[in-house]
Amino acid sequence: MWTYSCSVMRATVLSSALLFAFGLAAQLPAVVEWAEPTLTPALISYLGLLAMLLSPIVLVAAVVVSSLPGINRRLGSCQH
Repeated sequence: MWTYSCSVMRATVLSSALLFAFGLAAQLPAVVEWAEPTLTPALISYLGLLAMLLSPIVLVAAVVVSSLPGINRRLGSCQH
């Protein structure tokens, strides 16, 4: 059975941060216009936008799950 523990919470926060960083890195060439306006940079830019929009959703989902009473008690003993 899967349990929501301190290490899972850390992994969730880290994956959200990595999604945002990937999204920012994928958006940067389109913002600065390093790449020519072809289909490939546009697709990478859209993937970056999707990653940047998905990262706070992952983080909010982690907050909602961690606020459940049973999981909240289990996470109360985490060392920060």
